[in-house]
Amino acid sequence: IAHQDPILAAMKDHWKVTAAFPVELPIGKRLRPTLAKSLWSIVLAVVFWSALTLSQSEIVERVFTIAVEYAGIAPNLVLVDERETQVRIRVAGAKSVINELAAGLPVAKINLSGASTGRQKFLITEESIRLPKGVEVIDIVPSIIDIDLTTIVEREVLVNPQLVGTLRGGLTLDAMEVSPRHIKALVPASATVEKTLSVTTTPIYLESISGDAAVYCKIIAPPEYQPLARRWPDVVVRLDVSTARR
Repeated sequence: IAHQDPILAAMKDHWKVTAAFPVELPIGKRLRPTLAKSLWSIVLAVVFWSALTLSQSEIVERVFTIAVEYAGIAPNLVLVDERETQVRIRVAGAKSVINELAAGLPVAKINLSGASTGRQKFLITEESIRLPKGVEVIDIVPSIIDIDLTTIVEREVLVNPQLVGTLRGGLTLDAMEVSPRHIKALVPASATVEKTLSVTTTPIYLESISGDAAVYCKIIAPPEYQPLARRWPDVVVRLDVSTARR
């Protein structure tokens, strides 16, 4: 073609301006090393990807500690005494799936909907734990949980303020009023043999008191005590403080 070089130069300038400048490939013998390098890069990429895939599909075993959740307890029953709150599970599965499991551990759910009063044993199985597909449970420790259920009754309990520390030097606590002084709660029937049923407030740190004060507190109750409503009422503790006479 006549005047080929000026025409090619003009085309390249146009491609550069329109961001469509093509890759210049060598021609003839110079193309062979470039193709060899490209093929070698593809081979390395395939090997790397295969190794990565194999490592993620590798079967591994791991041990996790998961929480125990008790569900379906009848409204007139309550768990008493200490019970298991955690179990250890040994599982096996693909490495990628096990890694995902570690990021969001399941719980072992114990269904007590059919349970009655008294001490009884419950078996924890693979069905008690919701696991991702492809994960197998090898072992659960402990696999049997011993619990005690008792009926609950409504009783009036005393609210005791939890005073921590002492007042600053020169201050004296003259009087203290707790409101409410008594609250109603659902407690185990066995607890009614005690002379006085009581709960406490959250801590009141006396060293932070510099004069008369009204401190708003929450209720701290034994785990087997339940509020009549959905939550415990708030408690106000009024402290009358005076300066000690010298």
